[in-house]
Amino acid sequence: MKDLTFDDVSADELLVTSYEFNSHSPRFYSKYFKNIDPGRYDVYLRDAVAASSSAPIYFDPKPHVNEYGMNETLIDGGLICNTPSLYAY
Repeated sequence: MKDLTFDDVSADELLVTSYEFNSHSPRFYSKYFKNIDPGRYDVYLRDAVAASSSAPIYFDPKPHVNEYGMNETLIDGGLICNTPSLYAY
């Protein structure tokens, strides 16, 4: 099975939200952000979706080492933006 990235998505744009627990900052994974900061946002789709669905209490946080070598602890993006359509707009 091929590791898919945001470049493999046939839609014009796809937004996957997550929250970086240690730095208290949102992560918006998309084609747009991948082009702006590829070191932080160029991830496999499976990693972005796993991070977005790792709701505390139900699933463990998704550990991730970004391209800068920094450890990130990613949790469910719904904690900061329950309706990501506002951020997509």
